[in-house]
Amino acid sequence: MNPQAFDSLGGIPSHPLLVHIPVVLVPVAMLLMLLSLWPKVRTSALWGASGAAVGGFIGAVLAAGSGESLEHAVKRSALLRHHTQLGDQVQGYAGVFAVLAIATLVIHLSRIDALPFEKVLSPVSKRITPLAKKLSAGAVAAVIAFVSVVGIVATWQTYNAGHSGAKAVWNDTKITSTGGGDD
Repeated sequence: MNPQAFDSLGGIPSHPLLVHIPVVLVPVAMLLMLLSLWPKVRTSALWGASGAAVGGFIGAVLAAGSGESLEHAVKRSALLRHHTQLGDQVQGYAGVFAVLAIATLVIHLSRIDALPFEKVLSPVSKRITPLAKKLSAGAVAAVIAFVSVVGIVATWQTYNAGHSGAKAVWNDTKITSTGGGDD
């Protein structure tokens, strides 16, 4: 893929737009993971959490990529360096959360004999299904709780990166009017 493919969208730097993907999807995935602790909605919530977590990870990768090109076009500062470091870390946290969310979904679906594409996943399902079936409902809830904590950490890191980016952009901005004036 061309590294400059997402530098701008409609003439606007894409980074401020793309960061909203992980900023929205990582917390949504975390909330759905927490919701999956409720057995009645577990399957749907785990599907949603997995999809949102993967989308959040992809969004984090796109945001970081678009941020790299923007970083070279703006004035460098300690705040910008800090934001860049935190933004790079979000990819890792979001990636781990996505993998664990998918693993939790696979464990749950294997346990209830609802794993799709079981024939295609035969080598994987032959190993996971017997282990998943041995797990008690409490053990599955413990796995979901653990992955929820990972989601909370990923959400917090996403917030920190976004907040540091806002500080880097708006730090030297002075508000001189409260608005309401004639334009």
